[in-house]
Amino acid sequence: MSKIKYLKSKIKIYLIYVLNIFLLLSFSIFAEESTTDEVVRNPFLSPIEELLKEDAPVKEMGGDEGEILLLSGTLRTESRSVAIINNAIVREGEMISGFKVELIERKSVLVSKDGERYILRMSSGEQGEEQ
Repeated sequence: MSKIKYLKSKIKIYLIYVLNIFLLLSFSIFAEESTTDEVVRNPFLSPIEELLKEDAPVKEMGGDEGEILLLSGTLRTESRSVAIINNAIVREGEMISGFKVELIERKSVLVSKDGERYILRMSSGEQGEEQ
């Protein structure tokens, strides 16, 4: 009877060993290799800050454009983001005064019109919320 228990324990150890080897091989086979051409996003910058670093022109909304769109606040949840622009509630992808709302961040909004991008920022007296 003790030989049977001994053999069972040896078989269990062998199966665990084989399973570990299989898992290690499968991870190495299916692991994706990163290429140097791959773009890596900086996790410490917001998407709008990333756009400001790129070569594509992004203008601050000010001067004449500042009078057209005024950002009063933002609200972000896991499922959606909304902004209050010119006292209207808008979501990403919607249009307001001929501008398309592209991206809503905690204290800023990226809008575009006629191929040009603009950043709306909340003035210091207004508050944005994030949930």
